[in-house]
Parts: sequence; structure tokens; C-alpha cells
Amino acid sequence: MVAVDRHVEAGRWYLRLAGEEKDFVTVWLTIRQRTLHHETQVMPAPEVNAAETFEYLLKKNADLYQMRFALGAEDAIYLVGEVPVDAVTDEELDRIVGSSLAYVDAYFPTAMAIGFAGRYRRRSV
Repeated sequence: MVAVDRHVEAGRWYLRLAGEEKDFVTVWLTIRQRTLHHETQVMPAPEVNAAETFEYLLKKNADLYQMRFALGAEDAIYLVGEVPVDAVTDEELDRIVGSSLAYVDAYFPTAMAIGFAGRYRRRSV
């Protein structure tokens, strides 16, 4: 974990993690009236091949557990989900954070290669 911070008035926390392909993966946790909402920005709006990028990610939604890809501000792509507040445990928080990191690491490279064709290059291993 790289950083943890909170915005008390908004009931919102964030955890910043080091990603494999994406430098940082930030998971925002927001307490709502009855749920804990979580979101992670996966990538900015695609510059090219937007329909193909969205199709790729929408098809991947079927493989995700209690999360989904969604469009956010300025058509950026987010990974979002929510759980009932009474279901939030240490194990559930670990699952949310770990799954967010794993899904971004898994789908970010292909989504970027489609949506930023010619500009995005995977990191060498």
C-alpha cells in the first residue's frame, strides 16, 4: 500500500496501491446511508476505438465478482461496486481492495491498447 487517507466530512477514504501495469490504483470507499460504495478509476475516456473498448469491458463484467465497469465523469472508465454496510468486515474490505487491484491489473493493458491504439505500450517485464 502506498497511501491511505480520509475525508471525514464526506465519509470517504482512499487507498492508493502500486499496480503492475498501471503505476497507481486508487480505491475510493464511500459510506452511504445503507451501503459502502467503492470505485476505482481504470482509465480515461478512450481516444480511439471507443465502441470496441466499451464492448471489451462490458463483456468482462460477466467475469467480475460484485463489481462492474461503468462510465464516470468525462467518460472515464471506473470499476464500481457496493456492499451493505452491515456486511463490511476486514475480510470484505480485503476482498474489495484486492479484487480492485487484480481486475485493474488484468484488464487495464488490453483496454488501453484498444482505446489508445498506437500510443499505449505495455511495460516490459
